[in-house]
Amino acid sequence: MTRPVIQKILVPVDYSPTAKRAAQMAASLAKELGAELFLFHSFGLPVVGIAESIVIADDIKHNEGKKLNRYLTELKSEYADVKIHGILEFGTAVDWIQRTVDDKKIDLIVMGTKGNTDSANAVLGSVASHVINTVKCPVLVIPKGHRSYNISEVVFASDFHFTNNVASYLSPLLTLVDVFQPYVHLVHFNAQRPSGSHIKNIEELKLTGLLKDSKHTFHYVEAVNTEEALFEFAEKHHCDLLVAVTRHYSMWERIFHRSLTKKLVLHSEIPVLILHEY
Repeated sequence: MTRPVIQKILVPVDYSPTAKRAAQMAASLAKELGAELFLFHSFGLPVVGIAESIVIADDIKHNEGKKLNRYLTELKSEYADVKIHGILEFGTAVDWIQRTVDDKKIDLIVMGTKGNTDSANAVLGSVASHVINTVKCPVLVIPKGHRSYNISEVVFASDFHFTNNVASYLSPLLTLVDVFQPYVHLVHFNAQRPSGSHIKNIEELKLTGLLKDSKHTFHYVEAVNTEEALFEFAEKHHCDLLVAVTRHYSMWERIFHRSLTKKLVLHSEIPVLILHEY
């Protein structure tokens, strides 16, 4: 059976250098996957009277439209083989991103960290973290300064406990593995290999079946600080992509897990792919 592919990619942009880099990487990815690319920008209005707001809204929309068109033209000149569209909306970015994901049937969101401010915490707290935690769509986060398009080594951090629809929510990862053929490191932190055996357990067999003929290895790593251990592992194995899965937890577990996910995205020096278990 043919795996689901990434056909439509959405990139929220604020015209910052980091967002531009994320758009370039998304375009490069779209070219490899044969996907369409949608650049999204939202804008707000200053606080004024009702009469003034109508005139100002038209002026701002016109100016924002010109900026987005310049952005599109420049990107299209670099990636002529990719279908690239622009979406301009008035309002809150997060709300419109969810609507756009639903309306356009987006398969992947690509975002850069550190947008119009040098405070990554501010950016993640306002847009990126909300998208990761609330929008039902895989998110690929590109860290500031990252310039490599290569995906040759991937680290997938997991507890190896999967629901029956694991093939569905892992499909973005499986698609990237199919296209780029990287070596995949499947890492379970703070755990020992079951029974100390060399025989694969059920969950390992399930992942092996999904990865098909792709080269991969299972690792069981004991660590006091999962975040630091994950980054050290990625550096040691020269990984180009870090993959993690968010899940539906109880309130306190969800708060802790979101905090860890935010730390991974905030501190990682390589792209982070966040998948959602439904």
